[in-house]
Formats: sequence, C-alpha cells, structure tokens
Amino acid sequence: MEDETVGLPNLSRGLMEWMQSWEQITYFAERFIDAGDQVVVIGDWQGRGKASGVVSNWRHGAVWTLRDGKVISLVTYSDPAEALKAVGLQE
Repeated sequence: MEDETVGLPNLSRGLMEWMQSWEQITYFAERFIDAGDQVVVIGDWQGRGKASGVVSNWRHGAVWTLRDGKVISLVTYSDPAEALKAVGLQE
C-alpha cells in the first residue's frame, strides 16, 4: 500500500496530524538512493504511542520526486522493496 502527498502544505499537514498520536517519534534514514529525478529513502521509524505507551519500530521506504531543485511529490511505502520497485530498482 502507498500513500501519496503532493505539495508542501499537504505534506506538512499530513505529517503533523500523524505525529500527534505519538509521544515520541524518530526516523533513522539508512540509505539514500539516487534514481534520477527521484530519491529513494529507506529507514526505520521508532516511536511510542501516546495512548498505549507501546514502543514500535517499523521499516519504511519513500520516493521523493524533485523538479527544479524542489520536492514536488512524496510517496511512502510500508515495504521498502516497493519503494525501490516504484523507481525501477530491485533489492
């Protein structure tokens, strides 16, 4: 499954809404892969839920699309392999 956000205001709003359910949230980027006008970022989210207090850790992949030096699109994937596949790369 993928989620797509286009535009800085939408990206900011979506991230802020999502982050409100976490007491603590951190992203560790492990790899940055140049794919032309796109960059694949693979890493791990780690967080503690506000309501449950449960600590979670999950792998994540994202495809950032750039135009004229600016991010124009961000598509996130719960499976990093899908992010690589989206730009024509395999792991």
